[in-house]
Amino acid sequence: MATPFIAYSVNDLAGRGIARALTSLCEAESTGGEILLKCRGFTAVMRGFEADVIEFEFLDSAAPDASFHLVLSRHSSRSAIKTLSTHHPGNPGPRNDAGGRPYELPPANPVLAWLLLNELRRTSSEEGLTDFDITYEVTHHGPTSVRKSITFVEIGSTESEWRFEKAHRAVAKAVVNALARLDVERPRCVVAVGFGGNHYAPRFTSRALSKGECYGHMVPAYVLRNLSDADVRRVAELAINATPGVQRVVIEKKLRSGIRRAIKEVAQSLGLEVLEV
Repeated sequence: MATPFIAYSVNDLAGRGIARALTSLCEAESTGGEILLKCRGFTAVMRGFEADVIEFEFLDSAAPDASFHLVLSRHSSRSAIKTLSTHHPGNPGPRNDAGGRPYELPPANPVLAWLLLNELRRTSSEEGLTDFDITYEVTHHGPTSVRKSITFVEIGSTESEWRFEKAHRAVAKAVVNALARLDVERPRCVVAVGFGGNHYAPRFTSRALSKGECYGHMVPAYVLRNLSDADVRRVAELAINATPGVQRVVIEKKLRSGIRRAIKEVAQSLGLEVLEV
């Protein structure tokens, strides 16, 4: 049985609120600065840290016995769109404005992210959060050097949402349900890597919910459009290799032809199915 490590920043209103909600949903036992969560279907260890979540490069050493990491976090956006979201961290391109190293991706956990996406849709409805968008985000920000798979689940996009207790409960319930299903059901979905689109990955989110594709790393158009063909191939290899169990590569047709061709060549050389959508 998998042993998740759930981490958050004690200075993050959203992460701290989700963590508090989790302790009300499961039997919670404090031990040595950590909280042991005994939930129906799984047991997890949870801990808060002073560092910001984009600086969580130390998670593997903080939780050496964990099977994978799940980070509870806020999401910030100038657009102020209300969101409940999930994504994998990493810097697929040459910039590292929000932590981590350029051109570095930690392992994704595509099935967990897919379960979280589906559960967030259900629990947000239960909590009456009809004005929140339920969505993937593309791969972005640190940490990037973690060697165990790592997934973020977030509340966005302003302090008002970060403080909202119904949002805390919706995410906490989604976490509990997703982790329980991960161990009990071992759900089947087509593990995919996505290329193209904007930050909220609407095409990949829609396909995940309607076609059973579970996405690992997703690289948006704004990362790819200014890269050379050689660097596009490098990014494609990074994203594919950091998505365990990948079966399919999904490329948005709006990308310029040279980018699509470079990604397709890498995917086909690895024996993967390629869809242009």
